[in-house]
Order: sequence, then structure tokens, then C-alpha cells
Amino acid sequence: MSDDIDSLLDLCFNGSEEELTPLFEKAFEVSRSRFSNVLALHAPGMVHYSTDFHTATDPYRFPSVSISGSGCSLSCEHCSRKLLETMIPATTPEMLWETCLKVSEKGGEGVLISGGSTPKGNTPLLDFIPTIKRVKEDLGLDVVVHTGVVYPDVAEGLGDAGVDGAMLDIIGDEATLREVYHLDLHV
Repeated sequence: MSDDIDSLLDLCFNGSEEELTPLFEKAFEVSRSRFSNVLALHAPGMVHYSTDFHTATDPYRFPSVSISGSGCSLSCEHCSRKLLETMIPATTPEMLWETCLKVSEKGGEGVLISGGSTPKGNTPLLDFIPTIKRVKEDLGLDVVVHTGVVYPDVAEGLGDAGVDGAMLDIIGDEATLREVYHLDLHV
């Protein structure tokens, strides 16, 4: 079994377009048989933008919330805490509930719950999970979270809370961990 997986992975990373096309076709066929053709996209309100098909005009439709306020232990190279400045601060479970309640009352569809990182590279979500579950159950908002580096207890808690999506950091290079994320971890 391990040899089969290794050879499949080798094909995926090193195969030619001709070799990969049947795999792509099979993947599409399996995907369509198990899921619909509907693609749901969320456009969190961190930055105002406008395109031919969408203009961000409602700040309550899907706002971004920072559970760390403007605080971040890492100040990663790709953000340097700048994204936190655009988010609604909600640094306690009570503040998160009040923020989500306001979003719901204003007709919002959901929230992105994110924030700065702890020294371990994760967004400090654990204490907020009961509130996230309450938001899902009582307000019916879509909840997407940014976990940063994800740890098992948080992953399990977010699954139990019923979040609609999770954005996690998958870092495949030791140098990226050190130089971009400022983390002393291993891939």
C-alpha cells in the first residue's frame, strides 16, 4: 500500500500533462458524483474592492474579526500585523458574541474569525470555541476561521462547533517557517 501511494505521489508531482490528464478527469468525475456544481465563495471584508461582478458595499455581510485585536507574537513577513488593522477586534468570547450578534442583526451572512498568532504559530481559538458553536447554533451565521498552525485540540473543537470552513497554514519548507513565519518548528 505504501509503495502504491508513493508511486502515485511521484506521478502527481513529476508526471507529464499526458500522464496526469486521466487522473484529473477521474478526480472531476468523482467530485461531481459526490458534490454539486455549486461553488460557494466568501469575500471577507478586510479590504474594499470592486470587480465587474461584485462590489463590497456592506461592511456587515461577511466581516473579518480578530480575536487577538492588533496583537501578534510573530509579525510574519507576509502580513506584519497589517491585516489585523482592518479587522473588528473581539478579544474575549463575550466581545465575539456581541460582534456576531450585531452582524446577524444587520443582516450579515457570516464572519471570518482570525487574529494574530501566538508564539506557537496558531490563532488562539481554543477559548472561543464555545462561542463559535453558539454563533452557529443560535445565529445561523456562516463561520470561517483562520487557525494558523492547527493543533489537534483546536481542530476537534472547531469540528464539534460546526464551522463552515477553516483556513490553515500548510508550510512545506523549513526556511519558510524560520524566515517568513519566524517559527522554530519543523515541517
